[in-house]
Amino acid sequence: MTGLLMEIPKGFTQMYEDWPLLRCTLKTHIAILFAWAIERYIAPLSTKPLTVPMVVLQCLNIVIVLLYPYLTVTTHKTEPSLSALMLITSVLWALKIFSFHHVCYDFRKSVWDGDDLMQVCKIRKEAKIASKYPYCITLREFYRFIIMPTVCFQFYYPMTSRINWVTFVKQFLQFIFFLTVVKILAEQYIVVAVTNTFTMDEFRSANFSTVAYHIIDRMLLLSVPILYCWLLMFVVIFHFWCNMLAEITRFGDRRFYGDWWNASCFGEYWRKWNLPIHQFLIRHISKPLHNLGLPRGLVNIIVFVISAALHEYLISVPLGLGWTGYVFWAMIAQIPLLLITEMDMIKKNKTLGNVLFWCVFCFTGQPLGVLLYWYLWGVKHGSFV
Repeated sequence: MTGLLMEIPKGFTQMYEDWPLLRCTLKTHIAILFAWAIERYIAPLSTKPLTVPMVVLQCLNIVIVLLYPYLTVTTHKTEPSLSALMLITSVLWALKIFSFHHVCYDFRKSVWDGDDLMQVCKIRKEAKIASKYPYCITLREFYRFIIMPTVCFQFYYPMTSRINWVTFVKQFLQFIFFLTVVKILAEQYIVVAVTNTFTMDEFRSANFSTVAYHIIDRMLLLSVPILYCWLLMFVVIFHFWCNMLAEITRFGDRRFYGDWWNASCFGEYWRKWNLPIHQFLIRHISKPLHNLGLPRGLVNIIVFVISAALHEYLISVPLGLGWTGYVFWAMIAQIPLLLITEMDMIKKNKTLGNVLFWCVFCFTGQPLGVLLYWYLWGVKHGSFV
């Protein structure tokens, strides 16, 4: 018996060690303010919906939002989990700013083309607010959008009448509790099992069959605790955290995920598990590419490649491994699986598709990914010596 294996957070010592991350996060708000200033003061100066100087300013600003956190993580030795959190935040901010500029451009173009605002905005209240552009873009409302659990900008959102503080406190306590459970599971089972995987004699055996059996055995051992942690983190992020942000900003749309666990194909999973990002990809990537005349299949591949590159960036960079390509190509390898699970035989037998999804994605892919990146991390830092 080893007792409860759990490392207590270091508090202010950890904050001091990771001060570059906090400093970077605070400084990035300058770029957020500049994005607002571009649409509020600079864009209305032009009689055209889009000009080259405006595009250059917008692109440079988004690049800064992404590049500064990246340089901070790669320059300073920081906690990987906190580095990942900051990079995720910077990517979300960059996507929000892109959506903000895109929607404002679409509105200016509609006015330039003489379109009816009711046809553009669909909702009368949104059309009324948008008609006051650029004065409707206040700094307060823009920051509300930055905090909201959505990545797509609109001039009007459905809002609740007030903040329910009882609900917020309840969600916050549940958020902390489940985070603690994840930490206990990770340090009690996953860390111990993964570390032992690469220090046992079977892994160092010269016999390939012995090593292969050992890896498969450890994958099966890790599959359940990793699955539990992954499911709990999903609940923590998409149920508690997103609802906390929605409550504090009075955001009315509380649908952040679909029933992805019933997915009968991989495409259904990717469409349902993260609705805010899925809606962004549809609105700002897929539809514009369709409007350019690109076929649907090519558009889906482009969207998937972008998603794969972001996943690679958000996993490999915080670990200090650079571009490994493993996450990227693992996601690209899902494209054939997307096609296979879209076949009529699978579609007619949804249970078969769902079993295939859980086996490949959850019980095989995740443990293998954790073992691979733990090994790369250990080799880089000499943990297995």
